[in-house]
Amino acid sequence: MYREEMAHKKIGAFAGILITLGIVAAILGTMFVLSFIGFLLSLPWLQLFAFVIVVLAGFVAVKRYMTDYVYVIGDGKILFGRRIGAREKELSTIPLRNIKKMGEYPAMEHEIAGRKKYKYTFRKKADSYVVDCGDIAILFSPTEELKQKLEQR
Repeated sequence: MYREEMAHKKIGAFAGILITLGIVAAILGTMFVLSFIGFLLSLPWLQLFAFVIVVLAGFVAVKRYMTDYVYVIGDGKILFGRRIGAREKELSTIPLRNIKKMGEYPAMEHEIAGRKKYKYTFRKKADSYVVDCGDIAILFSPTEELKQKLEQR
């Protein structure tokens, strides 16, 4: 079994505390400003709008900056997983025999057009690698060693 993790660059404790304080200040500032405007204009629903903005911003921040991806090859299949903090979750398992073709995304873009695409990377599409499984395509960011193990399947 071969396991590979695509993780974000780790930050120090002090930087993490500063980022957390910045996020809390941004949330409080957004809620205060929109609540104040809602009070001045007699629009009580503006607080609900502020709450929705804060929740969506939190979702995007977690999805973009705190999610790491795990790729595992073993027992004739490749497993794609996601990790947020210490919690891992399996997203997809594909038998290696189902892989029809693989390559860099720009080279395979036209071949996988119209198929359902699963993106298991936080990098841009142009920088990702594609595994074509027939009716679906999976975009991820393997190292050269993982690419070689996939080709040897």
